[in-house]
Amino acid sequence: MTDQRTMGGTRKADDAQPSCGLFILALAIIPLTHMLFLWFGHAAVLDGFLPGQDSYMRLVRVEHLYATGDWFDITLPRSNWPYGEVQNWTRPVDVLMLSGAVLLEPFLGFRQALYWWGSATAPLLHIATALALAWMVAPRLDRSRQLLVVLLFLVQIPVWRHGVLGRTDHHMLIMLTFALALGGALRVLVGPARPRRDLMAGVLAGFGLWLTVEFLVVLAIIFAAFTIRWLAVGEGLARRFLWHGLGLAALVAVALVTERPPGAWLSEEYDRISVVHLLMAGLACAFWAAAARLEARGLGGAVGQRAIVAALGAAGAGGVMLLVYPGFFAGPFVEFSEELWAISTDITAEFQPLMPASLADLDALFLHIGPALIALPYLGYCTWRSRGANLRDLWLLVLLGLAVYLPLTLIMRRFSPLAAILLAVVMADLIARLLDRMSAAPNAVGRLLAAGLIGLAVFGHVIVGGYLGQLFVAPPARAGTLPCPLDVMIDELNRPETVGPGQQVVLTTPNFGPMVLYLTPHAVVTTLYARNTAGQLDAYAIYTASDMAQARHVIEKRGVDLIVACIGKPTYSPPDDSLDTLGSRLRRGAAPEWLRPLELSEAAGRLYRIYRVERKAEEGRGDATQS
Repeated sequence: MTDQRTMGGTRKADDAQPSCGLFILALAIIPLTHMLFLWFGHAAVLDGFLPGQDSYMRLVRVEHLYATGDWFDITLPRSNWPYGEVQNWTRPVDVLMLSGAVLLEPFLGFRQALYWWGSATAPLLHIATALALAWMVAPRLDRSRQLLVVLLFLVQIPVWRHGVLGRTDHHMLIMLTFALALGGALRVLVGPARPRRDLMAGVLAGFGLWLTVEFLVVLAIIFAAFTIRWLAVGEGLARRFLWHGLGLAALVAVALVTERPPGAWLSEEYDRISVVHLLMAGLACAFWAAAARLEARGLGGAVGQRAIVAALGAAGAGGVMLLVYPGFFAGPFVEFSEELWAISTDITAEFQPLMPASLADLDALFLHIGPALIALPYLGYCTWRSRGANLRDLWLLVLLGLAVYLPLTLIMRRFSPLAAILLAVVMADLIARLLDRMSAAPNAVGRLLAAGLIGLAVFGHVIVGGYLGQLFVAPPARAGTLPCPLDVMIDELNRPETVGPGQQVVLTTPNFGPMVLYLTPHAVVTTLYARNTAGQLDAYAIYTASDMAQARHVIEKRGVDLIVACIGKPTYSPPDDSLDTLGSRLRRGAAPEWLRPLELSEAAGRLYRIYRVERKAEEGRGDATQS
């Protein structure tokens, strides 16, 4: 196969294996950077504190699975008390955590084995993702550019913060699957036709959907690239894309029967893989099967004919989905109420937008997608110079990905890691091209100019992205400068002489709920997850209530024993910062008479107030059924 020139790189399409030296590079650099991260104040994980509430919730979930042995029981009884919390998370990450913990159990005991194995999975997946990125771009970028992609990936803060020791959540596995799914799709686009490879590429995409339904965005990018390529070229591509669709549908079917008991296979859910997504995959297969059939009969040879087929197929598939499952097009947050959305964006960082409202907001924008300021003009320049010829294969996927993920990141910063991965690919090609120009410059002035441009590109990617400054930012669990250091609260909740013996029902902010569940024996009313709508709304109603009788009614309905208030910060800002709310009264020490302040240790007493709910003898601890 002849060389294919894309952007600044030259690469044979069938020479798709990254250099084994990249493995050595990733294996060496990632542990070193993680050691630096720990050195600069992030050693909380060594003391039992994890970076992020999702990490605690994942461990609680896996411990529950281990304790019950019931694969299909996804209700966590100590959360959303007294009703229990059902999450939209799926089992692949649980299996990863559980398998390593079981192997280490004879040496550490299950709880410690799970903690340390879970803490180690993110750095290990970080290394795997670096290698997967080299594999992803290998069909179209030479080895020097693969090396640069890996290096730039390793300094992406939106990515890197999910790969640190102690991150026991699913984000890094999603990034790994993202790289593998795009790499598989690229190989389907590049050719030659290989049914087994194309089928496995679809399986990789389906596994991403199993991890999170937000992977529908990735599938939309892949489907769009396939359709554009088919419209432009034709030439039997429909059969390749059909194999990809069959792999996707097969994996979704496996996920469906794995996640649910037989009686729930037809359950309609939008925030967790379900029959809804099986229908979507089936419709994709039906379209490409029809297109392949038309090609076999010699029809659809012209671009216009293929465009008509594509338009009819999209309209038909969209109509079927709208008719059968109308909530599909609203996305996974279809059941998220406006009231809950406002609360969640106020207290959950990853739900907050990056669109700057003032100059003070630019630091967060630069931190997450700063390299776009350089990458996008370069991508536009190369597209203009090549008259669009470079928008094939890899660069088509990158362009479509950035067109989707950059706006999504401005709306909600949780999408920034995937945008950062795509930006690293573009920046790697830019820096490699500048290096080529520098080596080919006929004089010292040209080489100096090229070196300056390289420095500017690296500066924009690393410094503007905020990497170096992040090394000096303390993690939230152990930050002494925070108004509510969480380790102090946890220590106090674990003191029987303070809170009493046995399990208590604790009301605190949703952000702290998972930490309380994992590090104490207590139950909580609320966590920060979308399906715990009732818990979040009830907690909000209690802290922001001006009517003390109404607040007490919700407290009794939930069976709350203890209420935690941070003296230095409102639980919800600004509503419970006014003088007449219960949250404000708790922080000032002016609680109603039915809330008794507990005597705390000296360290906790300077930071928190914890109140016990005083009940009459005839009062119970919450209803047996959810209202």
